[in-house]
Amino acid sequence: MDRRYVIAGLLFVAAVIVGTVFTYPAYQKERSLAGQVVERSNEVAQQRSVLKNIKDVEHRYETTKASVERMFSVLPVWSAASIPELLIELEGLARTNGISVESISFQEAKNPSAAGEPGEQRNVGYRTVTVAAGARGTYESMKGFLQAVESSQHLMDVITLSLTAADAPQERTGTTTEEVLEERGASDIFSYTISINAYYQ
Repeated sequence: MDRRYVIAGLLFVAAVIVGTVFTYPAYQKERSLAGQVVERSNEVAQQRSVLKNIKDVEHRYETTKASVERMFSVLPVWSAASIPELLIELEGLARTNGISVESISFQEAKNPSAAGEPGEQRNVGYRTVTVAAGARGTYESMKGFLQAVESSQHLMDVITLSLTAADAPQERTGTTTEEVLEERGASDIFSYTISINAYYQ
């Protein structure tokens, strides 16, 4: 046999052996590393997705928390301290606007029922405290007080308001608010009877 063929055959066998011993394991290792890279990338993507979900939950929690806090400030939870706190709140608004509170009383009102299932009645989910107060002050001062009450963070409504001249030595004929103001002037002192509803959880 020609030596050239023998040498070529030996070289081919050697190449196969080298490829089997060195190249194939390196190829296998490279494939394994590539698989690990893909697996790691998937893990990172999953972790990012989890973190995003956590941030979304935190955002919803903060939004809900802020809404609940606003609800608690608008409709405070009823407690044994609610009436004293309401008294302090109203007296503070009156004092700020130059109104002198001469008498005040509180009564828990019966809330209307809301319709439920046919033939069933259920109470609405809040309490109402009706405040009846007598006060003195100028008409402008009372306007400021009423605006403060209705814009207060605590949900309250002014239900009725009537006024009379605080000191009326002369006879007057006016009966409506506009007529009394026209006779006495908006800067005079008036006596007021006011009814306010304050709401609670």
